[in-house]
Formats: sequence, C-alpha cells, structure tokens
Amino acid sequence: MKDYIDALTQAETDGRVIEKRLMAKGWPPALAKAAYNPFDYALKLRNGDVIFFERAAETGSDEWVLIFPHDIHGSTNTVNLGYDRGLDIRIADIVWASDAPFGS
Repeated sequence: MKDYIDALTQAETDGRVIEKRLMAKGWPPALAKAAYNPFDYALKLRNGDVIFFERAAETGSDEWVLIFPHDIHGSTNTVNLGYDRGLDIRIADIVWASDAPFGS
C-alpha cells in the first residue's frame, strides 16, 4: 500500500512541476492542469468561441497548445468541427480557461 501511495504522491508532484513550467510560458492555470490531469475544462477564445475540452498538450512551440475538445453535459462547442486528433489553439488568443466548468 505504501508503494501505491508513494506513486500517487510522485504523480501529483510531477503534475505540479509540469503545471508550473507551462504557467511560466503563459498558459492559464486550468489549461496547464489539463496537460497532466484529463478532466472537463473550457476555454474562451478572443473571437468569442467557447470550447470544452478534456486534455491539453504541448506542441513544441511556446505559442500554441493542442487541445482535445469534447461535448460534455449536453453543451455544444461554439466551434463545431471534428477533433479526432485535437485542435491547435494560439495561446495568445485564449481569454480565459476553466477547470470543471460544470462542477466536479
């Protein structure tokens, strides 16, 4: 049991390190959390589009993030396209990001 708890503690520590590094690059905190903790998230783009997503990934460029949108709780993304392989978003175009927009 101790090994299991140690592994969970290490995974959380690793996630926090990732989160801090991405926030230093300008990622909003909720977006940075989505890079290591898949869950329900939302972000709003400068043009007003709201996108619900479950995880985010680095692209190799500090200017872009790859998100994996989904339709949750019956809500619809204002950007209505297929996202089987994700969607590249310019970080500078993100107005806000939310962790658990419908509660947890």
